[in-house]
Amino acid sequence: MKANRVGCLAVVLTLASCAQQGALRSGETFTTRELTAEEIGSLSVIIAEGLKDPDSAHIKWMPVVLRERDGITDYCGLINGKNSFGGYTGYTRFYGQLIKDNAGRFTRIVVRAIEEPNREFNIFDNRWLNGICENYGYINFAFAHSGVAASETEAVPATAAAPAPKGQTLGIKMVSTPPAVAPQLQLDEGRGLLVLVVEKDGSAEKAGIRQGDVILECNYRPTNTPAEIHAVLAAAQQNAPVNCKLWSVSGAKDNKPVYSEKIVTIALGAPRAEAK
Repeated sequence: MKANRVGCLAVVLTLASCAQQGALRSGETFTTRELTAEEIGSLSVIIAEGLKDPDSAHIKWMPVVLRERDGITDYCGLINGKNSFGGYTGYTRFYGQLIKDNAGRFTRIVVRAIEEPNREFNIFDNRWLNGICENYGYINFAFAHSGVAASETEAVPATAAAPAPKGQTLGIKMVSTPPAVAPQLQLDEGRGLLVLVVEKDGSAEKAGIRQGDVILECNYRPTNTPAEIHAVLAAAQQNAPVNCKLWSVSGAKDNKPVYSEKIVTIALGAPRAEAK
């Protein structure tokens, strides 16, 4: 056991040393930008696939420090997943390296390390991995958020035919499934709406919709764009439930998620409780 711990320590120290080649110098300035809805859709699927329970992943995103080295962009964010007992461990940092496509969009990430939820205090240097996130400009994680700006996604009202009562929404933010993500989800390109954010106690969460699900159709009508799901909800009668078909993680095989269809019923009539 002792030898294994020493070996792990050597790996961690090597990672910290190698990854921080080219770290920000003291006083160096840099620019940042928020990830787009499409980028978050692509990256969230890749990050979740590397976890023991991909379906449980909750991710908070930091603005990207736009400083490229050798074709990669260093990145840190927050992640919360379940432990072997089925309970959430709380948000901890992860470090990864972003890769752009030919259009300059971040569509891939290689996750290099995830902080242990209850790591031991180091009296000499208590920074995680020798301050790897701080050294690349990711310092104040109060800026981390669970999704993108509302202007980049659709927060769908419960009924689009008339103004929805205050708080009565599906409680989700979503985007048309990005082409770069479709193969990983085992879906045809252009099919479905990828769920990015599920608000706590919203109609969607109560129905069993989770982050990373894909809404394929509602009331037997395809929902490949936010406009299409708006049309479905506009046609639904006030307070009538809406039946939706999802593409969702149902298990794992060979350490990869297995997807299958799932039907959920969304009760639009029950307004979401206001946060206090």
